[in-house]
Amino acid sequence: MSGPQTTFWIVIPQAFRIMLPPLTNELVLLLKDTALVALVLGSTAATVDIYKFARNEVTETFNGTPLVVAALIYLLITLPLTYLARWLERRGGRGR
Repeated sequence: MSGPQTTFWIVIPQAFRIMLPPLTNELVLLLKDTALVALVLGSTAATVDIYKFARNEVTETFNGTPLVVAALIYLLITLPLTYLARWLERRGGRGR
C-alpha cells in the first residue's frame, strides 16, 4: 500500500472512530452554550432563540409555561444527541 492508501483505509477510520464521540459531546455543549451566549449578548428580532422567545412571553403574560416549554424543547434536542454520543462511545470502545 502506498502512503495515501494507508492513510485513507487505515488511519482515517481509526481517527474517526476515536474522535466522533467527543465531537458529538462538543456539539451538545455548543448547542447549550449558544443559548446562553445569545442571552448575554442580546439578539435582534430576526435571531431570537428559544429561551429569549420564552422569556419575552413570560414578561408579557406573567405565565411560566413558556419557560417550561422552552426547557422541554432543549431537552428534546439534547437528549437524542447525548444518547447518540453514549452509543458511539460504547460502539467505539468495543473495537479497541
